[in-house]
Amino acid sequence: MKKIIFMTSIVAILLPVNLRAEEEKKDLGEELYNPVRAFFEIGANIFNNVEETFTIDSDELTDTEALSINNSGHIALGMDIYGVQIGLSPSISEYEDMGTQTIMQIKLDVPFGTNVIQPFISLGVSMNWLELEIDADTVEDSSVGYLVGGGLKVNIDRNIYAKIGFNYNYVEFEKNYYGYNAEIDLSNVQIFAALGCVF
Repeated sequence: MKKIIFMTSIVAILLPVNLRAEEEKKDLGEELYNPVRAFFEIGANIFNNVEETFTIDSDELTDTEALSINNSGHIALGMDIYGVQIGLSPSISEYEDMGTQTIMQIKLDVPFGTNVIQPFISLGVSMNWLELEIDADTVEDSSVGYLVGGGLKVNIDRNIYAKIGFNYNYVEFEKNYYGYNAEIDLSNVQIFAALGCVF
């Protein structure tokens, strides 16, 4: 909860700065963006790394390893409000010989500046459903995670844009494991490129 409050505070501070910039954004005397439009985005992962930390009874046994992951990209659909995008992004991660993680993210992208190339930050929360095979035992659980990120957005024209950026995703699951209190932490770093349209 503290993490979510912290991320909300960041948005509350930075969002007015972006809105003032968007009011000044002009293209041949006309606004570059309509105030409120929908957007669709599709992206591919250039780099994707996941680490799993498996803890039993508060550090009595801790094991951290990198997982082989098959998650080639993302799609997103939502609303673009003065250039600020909030949308839903579903995805499925397959861990080799271990199982799957189904993810539904609510993500906020906040760009800054009035140029064609804009830096942006990303904040979000996710609902995660996990099914893993660990030591011949099936672990099934659901949990809320969070993400932070950033990158560069290139406004190709009024309707088309491109992005390159990174996301850091984190989620933890708690489960009773053979009578012990077990915690599974998954941290994921992604570098991606994406193309989107606003309509």
